Amino acid sequence: MHYHEAAAFLFDLRRFSVKPGTERVAALLDRLGHPENAVSFVQVAGSNGKGSTARMTESILREAGLSVGLYTSPHLSALTERVRVDGLAMTEDAVADFVGEVQPWLVERAAAGEPLTFFEVVTAMAVREFARRGVDVAVLEVGLGGEYDATSAVDPVATAVTNVSLEHTDVLGDTVAEIARTKARIAGEGTPLVTACEGEALDVVREVAAEAGAPVVTVAGASEDDPTTAGDADLSVAYGGRVSPSDAAVTLAGERDGTYRIPLVGAHQATNAGIAAALAERTARAIGSDDADGDAEGTDSARPDRAPHSPALPDATLRDGLARATWPGRFEVVDTAPLTVFDGAHNPAACDTLAGTLAEYDYDDLHLVYGAMCDKDHVAAVGSLPPAASAITCRPDLDRAEDPDVLAAALRSAGVDAVTSGDDVAAALCDAVSRANPDDCVLLVGSLFAVAEARAARFRTVTPRRSGSERDAARALDATGIPPAIADERVEGIDHRVLALRLRGDRASQIAAA
Repeated sequence: MHYHEAAAFLFDLRRFSVKPGTERVAALLDRLGHPENAVSFVQVAGSNGKGSTARMTESILREAGLSVGLYTSPHLSALTERVRVDGLAMTEDAVADFVGEVQPWLVERAAAGEPLTFFEVVTAMAVREFARRGVDVAVLEVGLGGEYDATSAVDPVATAVTNVSLEHTDVLGDTVAEIARTKARIAGEGTPLVTACEGEALDVVREVAAEAGAPVVTVAGASEDDPTTAGDADLSVAYGGRVSPSDAAVTLAGERDGTYRIPLVGAHQATNAGIAAALAERTARAIGSDDADGDAEGTDSARPDRAPHSPALPDATLRDGLARATWPGRFEVVDTAPLTVFDGAHNPAACDTLAGTLAEYDYDDLHLVYGAMCDKDHVAAVGSLPPAASAITCRPDLDRAEDPDVLAAALRSAGVDAVTSGDDVAAALCDAVSRANPDDCVLLVGSLFAVAEARAARFRTVTPRRSGSERDAARALDATGIPPAIADERVEGIDHRVLALRLRGDRASQIAAA
């Protein structure tokens, strides 16, 4: 089986709707010989920031000398990005081998009326890959909720709930408390749970964790002038602002003290860094990393009875791990004239946070490119963004994507006057950039799927498609819509070439749109 065939099979599973529960993915893991038993796992849940937190946690643990797997979603350029081992994406051959092995079983399940979803199968693929590669620990970003998410088919050694806001109310619940309860149920007996939740959500997280016998570690924001003013939190975090166009400073106080640099801008990313620091600390203790066995200055070996404030990881490990944790698509500055930013913010809370980050930059007018999924609160999300001089809507190539005309109506309801209904993401971005002045800002927002298509258009790569016979190649070319006059010449053989070239960003955008 070729990679493009395996990827097509997996993507075709998206036609099956999400069903909460871990029974189906557990059945697949059983079929694979229970690879989840060979790996230590960390689960990261939350309404926003879980991907960034997972990436920073993974980076810190790698700096500790561990072999680390990372599972995140969605991907931005290629399916293989979702599954990484020691920073490198899963190989295409490994994907093809996995699908070749499980495809007959999955087809039988679907025929019996018990199909697995895309996310369930890819989660099992990640778990199997981590076991096959023999990683020391794997960090899993929870997909939807927590308790019934496919990633909850494993037993983690440490968990995190970054924050809670209203999202997926049709599945998770109608209130913050209900959603917090669902997310917090990733907690396990004796397994530390790190959270930056506040108010009612924090109360619920503490309640659920207590029922499960899981100790709670709290992270809270503090002022830059006094990083210790975060109440009774175990770790206080103060955001020091931008130190470059794409880097920021964060100060930690409490169980860890120091100022660190992160390649992610925004006060929310400072909080995510704090969660990652506390989570990596607990993970290192749980699995007994080499660095946790006495390399930390001024500490004894990593014993279960060690005082909670005694660091398991050296400060240099934390410093280097945070500094190297890049995370594309999350307030990603791709150009400066005009300032062009890609961000996957998809709900009001995330858009409100995005607005705060954008306020750190100087620009004249804001031009939005908005593409979102159909199950989001578009009016509230756009209403949380700064006022826009213009907006153009677009539709990512996904069944769940909202109609651009519906998005345009929502933007007008949110107070944006100059709105245009577009379609293709790359074309919409090109139009927005062309209408902006050098001192303006173009913000593409609404969904990581839209960000993925925008990044693909700007940084496009080619995945070759191989064929076993001339007949199969002819069929593939037929699917591209080649004119009959050219198709008639195939009797003499097929000569199909793909040329790849690098262009300046604006030129690449223009050609991609054309």
